[in-house]
Amino acid sequence: MGTEAQYLVALMADRGFTTAAAIIDETSSEAVAVCEAFKLGFEAVGGRVTGLYRYQPTDPGLLEPVLSGLVNNSPEAIVFCGTRLVAPEILAPIRASGILQPIFANSTMDGDFWIGHVSGVGDFTMLSYASVYTDSPDPSPAVRQVLADYFATEGHIARDGRAITGADAVEAYVRAVERAGTVDPGAVAVQLRRFDGEDLAAGPVTFGTGLHAPTDRPMRVITIEEPSAQFDRIIGP
Repeated sequence: MGTEAQYLVALMADRGFTTAAAIIDETSSEAVAVCEAFKLGFEAVGGRVTGLYRYQPTDPGLLEPVLSGLVNNSPEAIVFCGTRLVAPEILAPIRASGILQPIFANSTMDGDFWIGHVSGVGDFTMLSYASVYTDSPDPSPAVRQVLADYFATEGHIARDGRAITGADAVEAYVRAVERAGTVDPGAVAVQLRRFDGEDLAAGPVTFGTGLHAPTDRPMRVITIEEPSAQFDRIIGP
């Protein structure tokens, strides 16, 4: 139920950037896929990726090529695809080195509890499927209802907007089963492929034969004003 790479490309275009460096935290297969897809999409619209850097916490020696590459190539922006657990190991040294280019991230970075571990996080934008921030609530009533149900069930607010994809996945499956009249996987898949602007909490979802992720689904843009994150706007249809 996720789709993010094209929106990272869109954010670059919106800000007028033509060059970017991509940093991948290889502890997350999802993050790897997003950054690799970003590279392809960015180059397809005429952008240039000055470096695709891979990092493993077990090999801190990989940090030096990241820092030197950013200094030597001077990309206009940085795309970071990684986890909140590993992010401070990479982002804190980047900012401490005086590298101040805007940083863009996918939804694996959504949440604000990591921000205090990166001094001077600066210009940082990330994508999410929903805004969980109480001082800048999500504009969608459907999203707010799902988050309220989450709070009522769990006793605490969702830590990030990715929780909405779980609710949407369950709802999508239920609808497909009801329309198929069976839980047979083949019949359910047929119904999922017929989703065309299917109205789910996080936004309309369209599938098609051969597609394994929704197309034309909106994303929330989350920005950071230290020490907290906040909803900025929705991009996409």
